[in-house]
Amino acid sequence: MKKCFAFFLMPLVAYSFFGCKSAGVVLADHSPIAVVSVIANQSLPWKESSNRNEDDENDNGTGLLSTLTNKLLNGDSVELTSAQDRIDYAADQLIALINENSGAEVLDRDMVLSSSVYLGTTENILKFMEAKKSATNYRNLTSLGAKRARMIMDDLGAKSLICVEFLFQKTNVSGNKWTGKVGAYVEMKIRYLDERGKEILNRDYKATSAESLPIKNRKYDKDALVDLFPETIDAVINQFIVDNL
Repeated sequence: MKKCFAFFLMPLVAYSFFGCKSAGVVLADHSPIAVVSVIANQSLPWKESSNRNEDDENDNGTGLLSTLTNKLLNGDSVELTSAQDRIDYAADQLIALINENSGAEVLDRDMVLSSSVYLGTTENILKFMEAKKSATNYRNLTSLGAKRARMIMDDLGAKSLICVEFLFQKTNVSGNKWTGKVGAYVEMKIRYLDERGKEILNRDYKATSAESLPIKNRKYDKDALVDLFPETIDAVINQFIVDNL
């Protein structure tokens, strides 16, 4: 019991959620669960304020053009080179934390990814127009339909499916980008389908790291910033679990 609910005591990360499309569900009522899609942006763009000018980029720095430009100019930056590790960590923790803290069972990752039905499922047709990466060996199934979802569940013996999209950004916690503080910011969009393939949950969760780093002349410790993301990723996943116990 102490292990399962330890995260309730963690005053480590400021968080909130929004955009609920439906009431919460009880994860244990839809077990076993298969995680079938985990995608995220590759770079760590600045999180812009909601009142930015109309001339600013409208993709929060995560669009295809912005990402390609960032790779060209900053291809060796740890913020970019750590992208796959960050996404893979998020995928692994999603499974581990649900298993540990929700009372539900998540099917083994390799079992899901080796399913012939899963491997035969067509990825999102917009995949090649997006600057998104999938966790290793996952497919981009963010727009998975009910019929195909039922086929995957029948093959796996699952009672529900989860598709997740993460947004990783850096945020100006205080001051400005010249002299201030920078922190890690994570959003997680969960799409949850029941055994009929019906979407029963579509919700976004947000978290900002409790720790922040000093900025001086627009420079900050990029390695230290990257190190703030695992804890912040855990925070949004645990929000989802607490919300659906």
